[in-house]
Amino acid sequence: MNWNGTNWSVVPSPNDGLSQLDSLAVVSASDVWAVGYYYGGQTLIEQWNGTNWSVVPSPSPGVLFNELLSVAADTSGDVWAVGYYINDFSNTEYSLIESYC
Repeated sequence: MNWNGTNWSVVPSPNDGLSQLDSLAVVSASDVWAVGYYYGGQTLIEQWNGTNWSVVPSPSPGVLFNELLSVAADTSGDVWAVGYYINDFSNTEYSLIESYC
């Protein structure tokens, strides 16, 4: 959703209804990043270019589950996302840090 200073409006995204976005970082009106996960347990990164959202491919190293919880971005094009992944049924969470440059 987007707030224009007066009203909220729905902005279409490539989200298929089977995913969740947890955090976003705004660099400018034409450079916004959002992170989360697909319900199948894979990481999800989307970028807004001022007109449309698009999915940016991202690694999902965990065998059972992967989630990105937060993202930071700057004007130099540096984007960092953090979260966790799970490899086995012990449910041990491992730190996950991804960089997009």
